[in-house]
Amino acid sequence: MAFRFEKLEVWQRALNYYVKICEVSQNFPTSEIWGLRSQLREATLSISLNIAEGCGRRTKVEFKRFIDIARGSLFESVSNLFACKARNLVSASTFNELYCEGEEISKMLAGLRS
Repeated sequence: MAFRFEKLEVWQRALNYYVKICEVSQNFPTSEIWGLRSQLREATLSISLNIAEGCGRRTKVEFKRFIDIARGSLFESVSNLFACKARNLVSASTFNELYCEGEEISKMLAGLRS
């Protein structure tokens, strides 16, 4: 592994979370391609991207800042999931699975920041 972020379990989980979100949102109605689906995917991808970018920074202060941004993107993703659930775009069981995974990633990000 050439990059430090590749070794981080939280980065791996965030990337897998994005893949799950893409799979779940694949069958959203075409009216949501540039709306909720796009917003959900972009916010979720941003989690792993900010972890990776933070690992490339030179100071701990900068690293922590990007971990905070990643956590904010996670919160945005979960908020989008609530909107998906409210619109019946995801089932209750899918929502719960993704919500719980989001909670775990959030805890890992908090731990990494410490």
